Amino acid sequence: GLARALALDPERHPGFAMRLGLYQKGMPLATVAQRREAFSGMVSASFVVIDLMYGVLSPVLLGKMHVRIHDAGFLGNPNALAPPDDENLMFDSDRLRGKEPALHGIWDAAMPIQRSAADLEVGGRRWNLYFTQRQGFGDTFDQWLPWAVLAGGTTISLLLFGLIRSLAVTGSRAVELAERMTENLRHSEETLRVTNEQLQMLVQSSPLAIYTRDRDGLLTTWNPAAERMYGWTAAEVLGKPLPSVPGERREESDGLRRRLLGGESFIKYQGQRLRRDGGPIEVDASLGPLRDADGNVTGIIAVVTDITERKRAETALAAKTELLRDTFDNMGEGISVADRDLRLAGWNRRFSELLDIPESLLNENTTFADIIRFNAQRGEYGPGDLEEQVRGRVELAAQFKPHRFERTRPDGTVLEVRGSPLPGGGFVTTYTDITQRKQLEQRQAMEHKVTRLLAESESLDDVLPKLLQTICEALGCACGAHWAWTESARQITRAHTWSVASADVEAFLAQDRDTTALPQGPGGLLRRVLAGGEPIWIADVLRDASFRRAPLAAKAGLRGAFAFPVRFGNEILGVMEFFSRESRQPDEALVQGTRSIGSQIGQFMARRQAEERVRHLAHFDELTGLPNRSLFNQRLSHALARARRAEEPLAVLF
Repeated sequence: GLARALALDPERHPGFAMRLGLYQKGMPLATVAQRREAFSGMVSASFVVIDLMYGVLSPVLLGKMHVRIHDAGFLGNPNALAPPDDENLMFDSDRLRGKEPALHGIWDAAMPIQRSAADLEVGGRRWNLYFTQRQGFGDTFDQWLPWAVLAGGTTISLLLFGLIRSLAVTGSRAVELAERMTENLRHSEETLRVTNEQLQMLVQSSPLAIYTRDRDGLLTTWNPAAERMYGWTAAEVLGKPLPSVPGERREESDGLRRRLLGGESFIKYQGQRLRRDGGPIEVDASLGPLRDADGNVTGIIAVVTDITERKRAETALAAKTELLRDTFDNMGEGISVADRDLRLAGWNRRFSELLDIPESLLNENTTFADIIRFNAQRGEYGPGDLEEQVRGRVELAAQFKPHRFERTRPDGTVLEVRGSPLPGGGFVTTYTDITQRKQLEQRQAMEHKVTRLLAESESLDDVLPKLLQTICEALGCACGAHWAWTESARQITRAHTWSVASADVEAFLAQDRDTTALPQGPGGLLRRVLAGGEPIWIADVLRDASFRRAPLAAKAGLRGAFAFPVRFGNEILGVMEFFSRESRQPDEALVQGTRSIGSQIGQFMARRQAEERVRHLAHFDELTGLPNRSLFNQRLSHALARARRAEEPLAVLF
C-alpha cells in the first residue's frame, strides 16, 4: 500500500512522505489477515515538492506564469476536501525565482484575469494546481488559453513523471533493500539459533548448577548439575517454586528475587539450602536478572556452587585456629613474631604481660623499633642516649641471628630472651619469666655460702658481717643488721651491720648502736619478730604506722623491710634485719629459707659459746678465774717456738 503524509524539510519547504509495505514473497495478500501474516517491513521515502519542480519549469516560463499547488486532503474525508489556503500550500513557483510567495489569496489581485485550475490525485489525496498569467504574457484571451492549457498539462505531466520516476527508483531500491534485509534476517536467525544451541549446551554441560525463574518465581530452567546437586529432576521442578529453600529462609529468597526484579544487576549470596533427602547443603550463588530484547526484566538466573565441604573445612580450620590462638595466648612464655621488615606480625597475651606493653601499642603497624623505643623511654635499659639504645638493638635484630640473653627489668623480673630467625626472613622471640628460678638459684647459692662461712669462721664477730653482706647481695638489699637479744634483761643491741656505699644508709644504721630496752607494745619490725619468733615482711615501711624508724628510713630512701629470728631450739638469740630501696611483696620461698639460715646462725653461736666455755674451763681455774698450768705450758711452748724461728731471746718472769 502507499500512504502519504505532509511534512516540512529543515528549510521548512512543504513536502510529503510515502511508505511502501514489504511482504514475504509467495504468500497470499488477499485479506487484511493474510497481509499481516506476510508483512515483513516497510520502506519510506520523503519528497520536497520544490525539489521535484526544480528544473521542470524554465526561467522563461516562470517569468510568464505563476504556478501554485495546494493539498486538499484525503479523497474519502467525510469532512469534505479543504479549500486552498496558506496552510495547505505545497508549492509556489515564486520560490524558484528566489521570492517569498505573497500570502494574500489564491489569485494574484494585481494581475489580469487570465487564470486556470486543475486537479491531481496522488496516493489517495487531491492536489489543486492553479496557474496565473503574469503581466505581458498575452494581450488576448485567445493567446492565453492555449498557453494555460499547455502549461497546466505540462506541469501535471512533468510532476507525475518526476513522482513516478522517484517511486520507480524508490521501489527498486526498496525491493533490493527488502531482499537484503531478508537475507540479513535469515543470517541473524541462523546465528541466533547457533548461539542459543551453544548456550543451551553450555548450560546443560556446566559443572555448576544453573537454574532460571520467571517473575513469579517459577522455575523455567534446571540443568543436570542442579539435578545432581539438589536431587530433583527437571521434570519434577519446572513450572514450580524453588524446592530447595528451607521454610525459614523463604522470605529471604523472595527478597533476593524482588531486589533483582527491582533493578539490581548482581547479588552474591551464601547460605543454606536443602537437598531432596532433607539434608542441608551450603551454597555459593551468583544471581542476576534476565532481560528481553527491550531490556525489561523477565526473570532471574542463578549459578550455584556446592561449598558444603569447603565450609566444613573452613569451620574445622577456624576451630583449630581458635585452639591454637587459645594455646598461644595461654602459654607461660611470651611470644612475638617480627617479619623481614622488622614489623610486629604476631604476639600473644603473655608477651604483653611480661613486658608490660599496653595493648594500644600492639598492632600490625608496630615495628621492632617502636617496642625498643617504648622500653628505653621508661628506663628498661638503664641510663644512656635513648636513640643510641634503639639504634644499637635494631641493628643487632636486623642481622637475624640466633640469640639468647637474660634481662632484669626495673621491677626485679628476670626474663630469658631467645630469638630464632625464620626461613623467609624475620624472627620469632620467646620471653620466659625466670625470676623464681633465678631467686631459687640465688637463695641456694646464698644458703650454700652461709653454710660455708659458718663452717670456716672461728668467731661470731668475724662471720656475721660477711653473712649480712652475702644475704644483702643475694636479695638485692641496701643494708642489713644483726641485733643481739638478751631475754633475761629484755635488752637488744645492734651488734653487726653491712651496707652499700651510701652516706644516708650508713646514717640510718648509725642510729641506736647502744644497748636499748625493747619498747613495750605490739608493732614494729623487731618487736613482732621477737614476739612471734617468725620472719616478718613489711612491703613498705613508710606505710606501716607501727614502724617507728620510718622517718629515718625515708631519708635513706629505704622502703621494703624483712627480718627473721636467730634461734637455737626454742631460744631466740637475736634478729637479722634487711632493708631494700624498693617496695616488695612477701616471698614465701624466701621466708622459708631464712628459717633455716636463722637456725644455722643460732647453732653456730651456741657452738661457739660452748667451745668458749670448754676452752675457758680447760685453761682457767674455775675458782680464781686465772690461767692454769695447762694454759701456761701451752702458751710457753708457742712463745719458745716463735723465738726459735725468729732467733730472738725469750725471758720468763714469775
